[in-house]
Amino acid sequence: LSTVASPRPNTEHLPNAGVHVLCENPMTTSLDDALAMAEACRRNGVEYMYGSSYRFLPAVQLARRMIAEGAIGDVLLLEERVVTGAGAAAFKPMSSAHYPEGTPGGGGMGLVDHGVHLLDIFPLLTGSPITRAIGRGNRTGSPMRTEFALVELANGAIGSLIYEEGTVGSDMPWEAVFSMGRSWKDGQGFAGDTGEWTPAAGSIRVHGTRGALRIFHYPNKLFLCEPGGVREIAVPEGAAPDHFGAQLASFIAALRASEPAPVGAATGIQAVKTLLAIYRSEQTGQWTDVEA
Repeated sequence: LSTVASPRPNTEHLPNAGVHVLCENPMTTSLDDALAMAEACRRNGVEYMYGSSYRFLPAVQLARRMIAEGAIGDVLLLEERVVTGAGAAAFKPMSSAHYPEGTPGGGGMGLVDHGVHLLDIFPLLTGSPITRAIGRGNRTGSPMRTEFALVELANGAIGSLIYEEGTVGSDMPWEAVFSMGRSWKDGQGFAGDTGEWTPAAGSIRVHGTRGALRIFHYPNKLFLCEPGGVREIAVPEGAAPDHFGAQLASFIAALRASEPAPVGAATGIQAVKTLLAIYRSEQTGQWTDVEA
């Protein structure tokens, strides 16, 4: 399942037929729907897997291990920034067929369709849940604005997200990388060839008390930044879009072994709670707690 406009009826129908469910993120933009979807699977004895595909990117997996082993010390700050486009006139948000009118929505590289990945990956990298959030996000049918979110994790780290698709990127040509995976291009999917020089490649920055990591998730590159300099860390194969196959294979293996889904409904529900806390915070202008 992939479109947020219809996951609840589909998820309630499939378990009734004894079918296991793999649902791409976001799980939904309604907490009631998310809870009902999880309950439908539990009631019918089928597995629900939340498609947090970034968890299966080799660069993300390796970064997680390095952080757990203390490579950069205690994590203080995590960041992702996507500022791109061909100007405001060319920006086309996703339609109401994907995110219903009036609900959280926006573009393909915005807070809801893309940023929700990071609402799961930040806790995954740190081993610490998000406890509160503040920011603002777009809604389908309303004028598009710059989206942002600050989240605080239980370990005290801060996560920062900034998204703007109605302008032009400002990355310099020499800031590109040779990608070991295929790049995601809005409206085209995974385009280009492995090994391409990739301008404005997406990345996650993780800063700790001893160093920092720069995770190029789709190019499958990882850099360790220390006081003495920067060095590239060799990353296993399996770059984008192969991580989708790895995700599916992990689910199939779990089903064959009669084990729970590798990433269950609770993970998707928590991401929805965080996303909705960001939207609620705009109404109050204050930090909003994220229920555990």
